[in-house]
Amino acid sequence: MSVKMIFGKGRFWPLFWVQFFGALNDNFFKNALVFLITFQGITLFGMESQSLVSLASGIFILPYFIFSPISGQIADKYEKSQIVRYTKMLEIIIMIVAGIGFFIEEYSLLMVVLFLMGTQSALFGPVKYSMIPELVEEEELIQGNAYVELGTFLAILIGTIAGGLVVALPNATPWIGGGVLGLAAIGYLISLYLQPVAIANPDIKLEANPLPTMKHLWGIIREQEAIFNSVFAISWFWFIGAGILSVLPI
Repeated sequence: MSVKMIFGKGRFWPLFWVQFFGALNDNFFKNALVFLITFQGITLFGMESQSLVSLASGIFILPYFIFSPISGQIADKYEKSQIVRYTKMLEIIIMIVAGIGFFIEEYSLLMVVLFLMGTQSALFGPVKYSMIPELVEEEELIQGNAYVELGTFLAILIGTIAGGLVVALPNATPWIGGGVLGLAAIGYLISLYLQPVAIANPDIKLEANPLPTMKHLWGIIREQEAIFNSVFAISWFWFIGAGILSVLPI
């Protein structure tokens, strides 16, 4: 597996680093927030800090359930590299709001930011995976997918650790606010190097209601046992991971 794919050779490397810094920012922000909630004993909406940590995980994941179907449709209808740049611009705006929230220590605002970050990530997810075949040769497709998975989990690992460590710093909130904004800016700058790819289906109709699309996709998944088992397994993996991460700070 050639590392040149992610270090400046060909068209794939910008996608790798955009998704790496996006996942890094997601996990750095989320874990810094939940550690602050835990160690400062924050109460919100009549809930104790232990319950807020679990709520934060749910708030971040909820947009994936709501917006993933229409995100896939958007990825097919419009040019993908431009969508990536728009989502990265949105991430910068969201992180500016996050910086304000950390500075004034307004945790209800930070919960809203957490939902918006999940929304931004849900919009980016289908584009990330559907762009890979457009940016690599057919014989490099497995390598491209492997690198994206490697980058995602490495970013989760680094972001989770860094988010916990930064909370221990004196005057941690400016460091957190500056960190999330800086990571968002880096992601946007790298996205400028993404080259345009072919539009998959410009005539597709966007469906705001996620339920019909989910029902249709469920039918497709159930047609082949191997696909169903794979989807079930990866969903179970993320369920266990999210559950463990939600209780670790406590």
